[in-house]
Amino acid sequence: MGSWSFVVPVLLSVCQLAAGVPDGPDRQVIDILSLQDSKQTVAAVEKLSGGLSALSDVYVVSTFRLPAKLGGVLLGMYSKQDNRKYLEVAVMGKINKVLVRYVRADGKVHTVSLQNAHLADGRSHSIILRLGGLNRDLMHMELYVNCRLADSSQGQPPLVPLPREAEMVEIRHGQKAYTRLQGAVESLRLALGGSVAKAGALTGCPFQGDSSAYNSVSGDVHSILGDHTKALIGQLIIFNQILGELRQDIREQVKEMSLIRNTILECQVCGFHEPRSRCSPNPCYKGVACMESLQYPGYTCGPCPPGTSGNGTHCQDIDECEVQPCYSPYSCVNTMGGFSCHPCPPGLWGAPLAGTGLDFAKTHKQECGDIDECLELPDACVMNSVCINTVGSFKCGGCKPGFLGNQTSGCFSRKSCATLTFNPCDSNAHCSMERNGEVSCT
Repeated sequence: MGSWSFVVPVLLSVCQLAAGVPDGPDRQVIDILSLQDSKQTVAAVEKLSGGLSALSDVYVVSTFRLPAKLGGVLLGMYSKQDNRKYLEVAVMGKINKVLVRYVRADGKVHTVSLQNAHLADGRSHSIILRLGGLNRDLMHMELYVNCRLADSSQGQPPLVPLPREAEMVEIRHGQKAYTRLQGAVESLRLALGGSVAKAGALTGCPFQGDSSAYNSVSGDVHSILGDHTKALIGQLIIFNQILGELRQDIREQVKEMSLIRNTILECQVCGFHEPRSRCSPNPCYKGVACMESLQYPGYTCGPCPPGTSGNGTHCQDIDECEVQPCYSPYSCVNTMGGFSCHPCPPGLWGAPLAGTGLDFAKTHKQECGDIDECLELPDACVMNSVCINTVGSFKCGGCKPGFLGNQTSGCFSRKSCATLTFNPCDSNAHCSMERNGEVSCT
């Protein structure tokens, strides 16, 4: 207990010493959010232009909050003339990516996609985007999310230099960008030069094992606390790293144990069978048989009822009317599992048709034949007139040969007692029609 009471003030002293160490001549920090006018913006562009041409590393350091599945442009540098993207950093909250777009030497826009950027959850997060190898033929990028390396990309084409006229470059950020960042930007800085640890100090990331940060305070620690305390601090740093690794290992072990536990609970081969039947209540479609099975999910369903299709668990009705089994497409009525046809139209006759299933509808068709009204209806037309049958109906023609008249007054034989015009008998004789159609006078 006594050793720990000594270590605490030692660590506090070290922290105070580290906090007072200046950035040094090899690093400049530009606070983007503090740029209020064009003069400050031009000065920032000039610093950045010099850093991109002379330094190896540039860092984008920011802390912000994003609503779920939202994002936008965090930082962008554009040409005021043609809106060319010299550098643009966008957060894609829906797909958990950070996109870096910039103009290549050939004038085309190049895009680098950095993964594992889980930033859009409504909470405050910090990122460090390292643009390294700026003075080489190919550059590389590293993305740190909440002080942890999330993704990196190697062998990327270099950035093009910013124009000499700094006033022709516009800096946009967060809510001032065209693609507005849906959230709140708490801090946004550009660190020109330095190390990842120094960039992390801008957002409170305690990167460990960085030689430059250690050397900047090693002289003061040695003079104030002595070699033994220095060695103790080194051991504590190593111990803290080991604790971080153990914490990650324990998390992985918890996940594996949960997976093993769930596997054992769901394992049917191990003998942990539930007492109830998998078929009670019946998980299959209504009317479909359910059978116990050793395969997941513990049951199998029979085929769907006739007139339906599916996997036995879910069955959908088949529209048999699509194959037109009825005399007219408009006379078919689709029912659950089957179909039925309306009666034949007036003037036609045929048996009613109804059935189940697509095969039945393909092999059975409703047939409607014409009704011969001239034969079925004895009084369709007046006697001794011509009856003409048509499809679905009939029509009456003139009188048959040897008869005179029409459909209104009737058709009579040319030799008939019915009309005075053709009466063959004397006016004083009685005219009568014989059964054979002959006329007799008495």
